[in-house]
Amino acid sequence: MKRALLYVALAAALVQVGVARSEAPESQAAPKTATPADEVKQMEKRYTDALMKKDLATLGKLWSHDYTFTNGQGRLLSRAERLENVKTGASEIQSTDERDVQVRVYGGDAAVLVSHVTLKAQYSGKEASGEYRHTAVWVKGAGGWHLVANQITPIVQ
Repeated sequence: MKRALLYVALAAALVQVGVARSEAPESQAAPKTATPADEVKQMEKRYTDALMKKDLATLGKLWSHDYTFTNGQGRLLSRAERLENVKTGASEIQSTDERDVQVRVYGGDAAVLVSHVTLKAQYSGKEASGEYRHTAVWVKGAGGWHLVANQITPIVQ
């Protein structure tokens, strides 16, 4: 009988510990840290959102000072040219669907992202809707991740 009461008391104590742990605030849980690849994917999303919203301030922060873009016609654009095209509406993205995203990180501060993108867009004043392979080079510096170069290549069906 004493042994049965001891087991009941022990079981009750274990249940209380389990309840206390499940009610512990989130702040006490071990923080989840994003990998560099996760960070680059988040930055890519910010970049795409900023392009669609024509958010020049965000694009100016995301693009490195020596950023270059190679559009689907093979034209190389500087940061200043790209910002002007977004500002004037010569480059405009109405919709995007990015999939098959792969990120390779080098040394923790450089990354190459490749993906398959379906765009409804125009670049440099020319119709550019279609299927593309996209390559983006991201570099992490004191201010975080910055896009230094990207290119879209049409997928010919």
